[in-house]
Amino acid sequence: MSTLVAALIGVVGTYVVSTGNNTPAAAPAPVPPPTSATPAPDDEPTADDKPAVDTAPTADAAATPVQEEPTTAAPTGPPPGTVRWQGVLVIPYGGDRDLDLAPPVDTESGGDRDFAVYPFGDLKLSPDNGAKAMVWKGEANPPSYEDCLGVVDTQATGAEIRLRTGLAVCGRTTEGRLVLLVAKELAGQASDANATFDVVVWNS
Repeated sequence: MSTLVAALIGVVGTYVVSTGNNTPAAAPAPVPPPTSATPAPDDEPTADDKPAVDTAPTADAAATPVQEEPTTAAPTGPPPGTVRWQGVLVIPYGGDRDLDLAPPVDTESGGDRDFAVYPFGDLKLSPDNGAKAMVWKGEANPPSYEDCLGVVDTQATGAEIRLRTGLAVCGRTTEGRLVLLVAKELAGQASDANATFDVVVWNS
């Protein structure tokens, strides 16, 4: 009996050993996929890794002169045609007036002589020291700045003008200002003679 049991044990053991040797081999480990050559976002080149861009001007650019826009000088002084002085002016014999001053003054107080009055026969208006004048013969009474401007440079002279009440005279002063003198009153004799004018002096 014991011999039979031993024989069975031997058979079972042989079967078990045979069965264990038939166990299938383990599957091979998976091969990882190939890595991409594209860098990850974190692998982007930094500013230090990027090539520097030369921003210095080229020789041609440096040699090109910069053209500045021309500037127009602002006009100085009042514009031509505006009234510099206007009022009633008495010119006595021997009291020459400087109409470039505002108000006009006699030359004994300083200034250049522009117009004087002489009582030789009839009273006369005399332009002096480079001033000039002419009798206005147009329809406008009194003439305007434009009226006098249109004739004074071509017709005015330094000759004396015989005065009468209401006579309008266009002229230019020693410094080139346009003037209008309208005889308002004539009075006196000889050394007491004088003439009163309505005067306009325009800026030029």
